[in-house]
Amino acid sequence: MKEKGERPIGKGLWYALGFSGISLYFIFKGLEGIGPATGFASVDWLWVGIGLFVQVIVWFTKALRMYCIAIGMDAPVPLGRFFQIYLATCFMSHVTPFNSGGTPLQIYLLKRQGLSLGKATALTTVDLGLNTIMFGLLIPLAVLIDLNRTGIRIPSLSELVLKWLPFGVGLSVVLFLAMKLLKRWSRFRWSRNLHAFLSRKGWLQRLKDEWHRFKEGWLLLTRRNPLLIVGAGLATVAYWLFYLLLAPIIIWAMGNPVSFWRLIGLQLIFNFAQILVPTPGGSGGSELLLTYLFRGVVGGAGIGLFVLLWRGYTYFSSLIVGGFFFWRLTRTSSRSMSK
Repeated sequence: MKEKGERPIGKGLWYALGFSGISLYFIFKGLEGIGPATGFASVDWLWVGIGLFVQVIVWFTKALRMYCIAIGMDAPVPLGRFFQIYLATCFMSHVTPFNSGGTPLQIYLLKRQGLSLGKATALTTVDLGLNTIMFGLLIPLAVLIDLNRTGIRIPSLSELVLKWLPFGVGLSVVLFLAMKLLKRWSRFRWSRNLHAFLSRKGWLQRLKDEWHRFKEGWLLLTRRNPLLIVGAGLATVAYWLFYLLLAPIIIWAMGNPVSFWRLIGLQLIFNFAQILVPTPGGSGGSELLLTYLFRGVVGGAGIGLFVLLWRGYTYFSSLIVGGFFFWRLTRTSSRSMSK
């Protein structure tokens, strides 16, 4: 069984490296003689080293968030082990289509640490939920920054209240009436057929299960030590702050002055869109997407180097380090199971 499991992982690894290599080749080929060697000659290596340090902090803050949640759920797993588990899940995400393999592996590895299946699933769900909430909060921030950068005046808080409060009240009334209408429409045949279809596919049950697990894990976390929620939240903020620093650091290393705030929206778009790329770890499509999004910021001559450094930080580094921890943790689990 071990060999059967290793074969698709090995194929995914080769596919990921192949798609990324081919994409990078064509990106540099279109730069009219500007190869990686030419770009690296003009790079400020101090900034490159700072970027590597920031990437390690990104890994650490993610592990710290999981650690805070686990302590709150009375699951005493060492912080260092969470660091290893997270990087192992990064490796699995990088070698599976749609980055889909990380979450199941995290639950499996947490279970191997002595957690029950329910607690491991609840911990993972809360962890993903906090990350999603922070991602959702960053979207309006990026919109406001972009509006301000383009010269559109952002109204003050008092103006928002006076002008938009009546609109909010009206929208609430409309939503209330819509809910009433939905209850009536549920009596119609097409609505019952739609509900039956979603139930037969198992989609409704999956949403209900995810919600119950999140609620169960959140209640368990709040009852034991509410302060750990603050710790997990701060770790989430730190994770996104340092992650969003990577693109500016790369551009600063290339000698181009750019605002940190200007790149928030582009990085959020990339993070959302790369999930839709069907290749292992989004390889191939991610490089092309980065080229499309950041070409206007770094220029046509520097886009190849930018993509190469970005993927080196966020993809190839965790592929190498995460592959080591994946091998170590799964090998240890296999030995313990055989014993």
